[in-house]
Parts: sequence; C-alpha cells; structure tokens
Amino acid sequence: MSNISEISDQHCYGCGVCSIVCPGGANLRLDKDGYYKSQVNENECADCGKCLSICPYHSSPVEIKLSPSFVAYCKKREDVLASTSGGIAHEIASRYLELGYTIIGAAWSEDYKRVEHILVNDRAGLEQLRKSKNVQSYTPDAFSKIKSLEKVVVFGTPCQIAGLRNLYGNREGMLLIDFDCMGPAGLGLWDKYVQYVNKLNTSGIKKLEMRYKKKSWMMYGIYIGYEDKKEYFQDKFHDPFCILYNVARTIQNTCLEDCKFLNASMADLRIGDAWNYADDFGRQQVRDGLSLLTSQTERGNEVLNRISEKVVMMETVRVPNKKTSASYNAAIWESIRNPKDTIINALNIYNSVDIKTKLLRKVSYLLSANDTVYLFIKKMLKKLK
Repeated sequence: MSNISEISDQHCYGCGVCSIVCPGGANLRLDKDGYYKSQVNENECADCGKCLSICPYHSSPVEIKLSPSFVAYCKKREDVLASTSGGIAHEIASRYLELGYTIIGAAWSEDYKRVEHILVNDRAGLEQLRKSKNVQSYTPDAFSKIKSLEKVVVFGTPCQIAGLRNLYGNREGMLLIDFDCMGPAGLGLWDKYVQYVNKLNTSGIKKLEMRYKKKSWMMYGIYIGYEDKKEYFQDKFHDPFCILYNVARTIQNTCLEDCKFLNASMADLRIGDAWNYADDFGRQQVRDGLSLLTSQTERGNEVLNRISEKVVMMETVRVPNKKTSASYNAAIWESIRNPKDTIINALNIYNSVDIKTKLLRKVSYLLSANDTVYLFIKKMLKKLK
C-alpha cells in the first residue's frame, strides 16, 4: 500500500495535511496520549500515494538562516504585554488583515478542552489567536479552506507549515509563518490539567491564558478567570501543567527525539522567544518580552519591511537551538494514561528526585524570579567570552 499508513505513530506529527489531500481516505485519530495521528480509511483509499508525497516526515526543510536575524518588540507596550513575547505575531496578523488577508492561527475551543486552527477576518477574531496554546491543535477544518482563499497568512508549528508548503507550494498570496517549537502537549495531559483546575473552582472556566506575564516575561504562568469572577494564577515553576510541560518536557517522542525542524524550516518567516538575546536590552523590555525573527524568503523580508514602523528591531545572529536534555519518563506517562490518577500524581513522580537535582531546579527558579541578577550574569558571561 502506498499511503500514509507507511508512517508509523512514532514519525507522524499529526499536522492533518494528509486528510486535506485525501478527504475520506485519510483522517486524524487520537492516540493513547491524546495526540492526533494519521489514519487510513482503506474503504476510501485509492492507493495513489498523494498523502505520502506531502507528509512533513518526508520533507527536506531548509536550515534556518542565522543572520540576519532580529530581536524585536512592538512599540505599543500594551500589545507586548498582551502577547507571549514581543507581540510580533499579533502585529503581523494586524498588518496583513489591513491588506485584505485571511489569518489562520490556533485558538481555544469554547470549553478550553482543545485547540483548533480557525480563520479570522476581523480584529475581534485576532484576540483569539493571541498567546501560545501549548497543546496540539486540530487543523483539517481550517487548512482545507486555504485552497479557496486568494490571500492568507498561516501561523503554525514547523511541521504543520511544512505540510502546507508540500501541499500548496509557493502559491501567490500565501504567507507561511512558523515558530521555534519544543513540541506540543497532548490532550491526555491537558485533560488532566483541566480536571484539576475545575476541581479548584467548579463554577467553570471563563478565560484562560497561557504564558500570562503577571509577574514578568521570564516568570510567566497560567491565568484562569472563572465564571464566579474568582481567579487562578501560578507561575511556570508552581503550576502543574507548566512544570510537566515546560520543565519536565512531557511531550511525545515524535517531538522529543524525532523532530527534523529544530533548526530547519519550510516557512517564510520564523518567530521565537528571544530568551538568549536579552542582554543588550533594558530591564523593562526583558520584563515585558522580546521576540526573535528570522526571514527565510523574500516574502519573509517583505513582512519585516511592512511592520518596521510599528516595531523596534535590533539585528543579531541567531544561535542554533539545542536539543532538550530531557528524556522520555515512562512513569509520568503511565500516570497520565491512568484514569484513576490526577495530574498531581504525575507531578509527584517528577518531584521524586535527589537533593542535587532539587537544588539545580531552585537555582533556575531564583534566576527567573530575579531578572536583575539574570541580566547581570548574562552580561558578565558575554564579557568573559
């Protein structure tokens, strides 16, 4: 059989593009950890091989250019504070919306139980796309509409964007933007977290923001506004989901071990957090957030020119992303899969470590909590080099 079934779950990114090139013959299912994976409907499959031809796993992405790259932030501080890092993605979406483009990006479902890509054609809709949603998104409904759009900007993970590039090529009027990605969480872990926060307050979730910068960009966390107007906030060192996702790297092995897009891309532009480029900026900018931009194509260069009046950009040289040192923790995953366990059970497994590891985690927390000390150390290390 020449179809997507040749791609094992280990290698499937769950981008959903195969279900667009062959609706009915290929679709997405959820695996045991709540990740979307491709599935062939043999009754509808014509064995034509189109789904395999556009699969990101078979892609040959271009190595990301190191220079010129730019550290950037919006001139309007309120846009920076309302965004994950420097507010650049929102500024790009706003500018291209003015130019008549449809914007496609990830948004929460109404009950906050899943993430899905949606189409946006007005400023009110753009607010749904703000900030990271570190949960794998469902793409087919939105991505299938691209073929009927004359002008469209798509924001997505590198594998999602690679699938679209394979499907649509360099089509006129299509701008593709990806971001530095550590891999999304699965719905298995996210479902445990939603159960946890709903037990803290049973009135229901009215608003949820990941990467909420209540304290600072470096000490982001998760904010939840409940229906009864009570609020929840815990920073990334204390919130159960943030710890298991951001620190423990509880993500699928497909992303943990097998991602070919860490330092490669098929997008026009890559956006990321400028964590390691902050030492040339003032304390206020570091507390608010900074973005890293790298153009891959002429269309990417055009984006930078079109937003230049609304943002501050400082040229830099991109440092290649390092593969995480985290490893697959089977015990944590078994706890997440166990319907009797809560997210706290999984968290307790992560916290069952030796004194040395606990001390290292404490140092990491203290550096993030005190950005003045962090910036001082960064500047001293830069001088020593």
